[in-house]
Amino acid sequence: MFKKTILAASILCAMAGSAQAFTVDVNGGAAGGTIAGVTTLDWLPGNALAVGGNPSGGLQTGDVVQLLYQANLGTLTDGNNILYTSGVGGLRFTAVAGFFETATVTNGGLNATFTATPNTSSFFRIYATPTNGNNLAGTGFTTGTLVLEGTLQSVQSSNFTVNPAAGTVQFDQFGTNNYAGPPNTLTVVGSGSTDLTWLITNWDSAFFPSFNLGDLITTAINSSLVDPFRQVDPSALFSSNGIANGDVAHNIGTCNGCPQSSGSDLNFQFQADANSSITVPEPGTLALLGAALGGLGMFNRRRRVEAA
Repeated sequence: MFKKTILAASILCAMAGSAQAFTVDVNGGAAGGTIAGVTTLDWLPGNALAVGGNPSGGLQTGDVVQLLYQANLGTLTDGNNILYTSGVGGLRFTAVAGFFETATVTNGGLNATFTATPNTSSFFRIYATPTNGNNLAGTGFTTGTLVLEGTLQSVQSSNFTVNPAAGTVQFDQFGTNNYAGPPNTLTVVGSGSTDLTWLITNWDSAFFPSFNLGDLITTAINSSLVDPFRQVDPSALFSSNGIANGDVAHNIGTCNGCPQSSGSDLNFQFQADANSSITVPEPGTLALLGAALGGLGMFNRRRRVEAA
């Protein structure tokens, strides 16, 4: 059964929190699945797609793209030690995410930084499933049991830089070149990262028994973005909303990220390697915050009386 937090963005901005250990039940309440002391979810290398990230004429400052992400869980850790390896004595877990960001392009189009686009939708979802999602096909990441979801709170940083000296290289360099696109697909070479904070809005208490109703909980996700793909297969499909099972095609053309001056807009695909940690309020934080907000209310009322 899902629990729902009562949230306000203004409260979250004012709240002081700290990363704390939590409990994950990898069997969803069945015997033998309780993993205590978890601080980090370490995701296996996965895929990210900037929808509209390679438009005709090149990406320009002010352009808005949707970044989609999907990956399988690797391990649960306490920051130093592996507490659980996905699928060993329990279920596997997948993550999908998506949000809109606005580009600032410099250095002749070689560098791009991004900020969150206001008043747009976002999603972050974790699923429990008997089998991993299929990285090559890009399916199976949303077909399990939904156990946690959230929305984007902030983008601390998001960037990508192309290395022109490296030229273009084979896009799929992970094992056999079996990418589900043109067989000789190339890519620019580059790297970047994203640093995001997501507000957890719902969770399944059978899987996250230590979360409490009313807690203001966030997850920080840090991810590297690189091209070409050397640690995982590039996906052919992505989920547009964290529910659909692969409804967005990669659509990167014959050269991922290469400048194009004519034709339809293309996407830009990256290998993404992420980890996430959970932050919950410190004991007493909410009470202190409530007192502070109460004092602010009294101060405002006093100002109105004095003005009258």
